[in-house]
Amino acid sequence: MHPLDATAAKVNGEVLSLRELVTRARARNQTQFVEDSITAALVRDAARQLGIEVTKAEAQQAANEFREKNGLVKAEDAIRWLNERGLTVHDWQDVLQEDVLLAKFKKARFGAKVPSYFAEHKLEFDCATIGRIIVSSEGLGSEILLQLREEGAVFEDMARQYSTDGRTKDHGGYVGRVTRKNLGSIASSAVFGATAGTFQGPFRVGKEFHVLRVIDLQPALLDEETRIEVENRMFAAWLADTREKANVEIPLFEATHAVVEAG
Repeated sequence: MHPLDATAAKVNGEVLSLRELVTRARARNQTQFVEDSITAALVRDAARQLGIEVTKAEAQQAANEFREKNGLVKAEDAIRWLNERGLTVHDWQDVLQEDVLLAKFKKARFGAKVPSYFAEHKLEFDCATIGRIIVSSEGLGSEILLQLREEGAVFEDMARQYSTDGRTKDHGGYVGRVTRKNLGSIASSAVFGATAGTFQGPFRVGKEFHVLRVIDLQPALLDEETRIEVENRMFAAWLADTREKANVEIPLFEATHAVVEAG
């Protein structure tokens, strides 16, 4: 019997083969688990070349943090969690060590380069907290802007009355934090060149017009959150380049493809 014909699951007596599961996953583009495993292998190889390893203390700390975060402090709870997922303690430890190794690799490979990357891309990390009213005509948008600026209209009330944005209308038009990338070039320049408490617009976005409230501006700072984002960006670029150059074979996919062609 071909390995792919092995039973993967049974439903009311119907046998589902591993081949069926793989074929369905590929057809629905749900094969990220394979790419994740490939990424882990590439990181292991790169970390090995840099002499990076996970110590027992680091692995234990990761396990303790995971158990505390997921309410698995009691041994019986942790065992039940593993059994529900069909995992052994060794399986679980391997996954945790992958996470620790990835974090150590990112820091070793990119940590020293973070400040220079941030300096070169600083504007991309500026944030603003905004409100938004979406309407279908520029005239209405201009009228709303006039009432907000000149007549003291309350933005939240105007949003609830006029906005067509179903996601924010009932919340008074509140959007939350955005970056320059989230806004069009004209709106971005207006918002990040304004002061908090002002109203901007209307800006054409497709067939809609947006009136924006600048609630707050947060200039980019290289804090821990931003440092992590920069490391993730640099890692993504490294991974794309490394993945392209790597010799990667996926017999699991090749086998199912061969069967389809033969059929």
